[in-house]
Amino acid sequence: MKIQNRYQRKYSSKHLLLILGIAVSFWEMSNLAFSDREALAVPRERAQLHTEVPSMEHYQVLGDRNGKVTVKNPISGNIIRTFQMTEGVVVREKFLLDNGRTVGASQKDKAIFWDIQTGKEISRIDQRVYGFSDDETRFFTYGSRGLLVHSYPEMTQTCQLSNGSAQEGDIGPAEFQFSPDNRFLAIPFLYGKPARDDDYPGITGLVMGGVPGFRQIYNLQKCEIIPLSTHTISVRNVIYLGSFSADSRFYEVKNVRTIWGRNRAHVTLRLNLETYEVKQFFESYI
Repeated sequence: MKIQNRYQRKYSSKHLLLILGIAVSFWEMSNLAFSDREALAVPRERAQLHTEVPSMEHYQVLGDRNGKVTVKNPISGNIIRTFQMTEGVVVREKFLLDNGRTVGASQKDKAIFWDIQTGKEISRIDQRVYGFSDDETRFFTYGSRGLLVHSYPEMTQTCQLSNGSAQEGDIGPAEFQFSPDNRFLAIPFLYGKPARDDDYPGITGLVMGGVPGFRQIYNLQKCEIIPLSTHTISVRNVIYLGSFSADSRFYEVKNVRTIWGRNRAHVTLRLNLETYEVKQFFESYI
């Protein structure tokens, strides 16, 4: 009886361990299966979200020399929409706005905006649109009515910064910068821009024939040009782009060549956007 009881105890212990092992394995497999279901569910949800909500990552906007604007899927290469502007006129700037819901394009004397989903025209501007602020709340145009700033998506004019007309081969914006708070706009101008369609685009994508001009900085709250010195070493006469400070209080241009004491040197020009004063800060001797 003692031997039988001993074997019975061993037998019961083995079964108990076996049962526990099976239970643990089942629990681990259940958790693994559940984790797999979760991992698979996330991509499905994201895929569905991308399908329903257009994204800039899913569109590529192209413009040709004959006025055609094409919206493509950059991965598959499939054409999603085509839009026709004035035939025979180069498409210059292309814009993808509203998280991929709106496409815009400029020719030398106009800009048009369309709804990508419906293909319908949303708005038309009778001047070339050069660019938008980072948050897409403002854009500027330059053409026969001068330099204008508009709000987006309202498409209303908020500032007229110049009255001069822009003709082919005249002077025009080379690049631009809005300040982080959108209160200021910096534009280096080049002579020979906007150039003729025959010269567009030029080397490295820039219009051919542009020669150094000057820089203007505008206060968009007051709709006025910030007066800059015409002295040889000034913010106005340095054409390449500078940068706005993060708090939009200053505009700086670095690596400006000048004479520091009796030696040639690089300096930083800092424009105070509240007082309009410019200071020089030494960088290094040349």
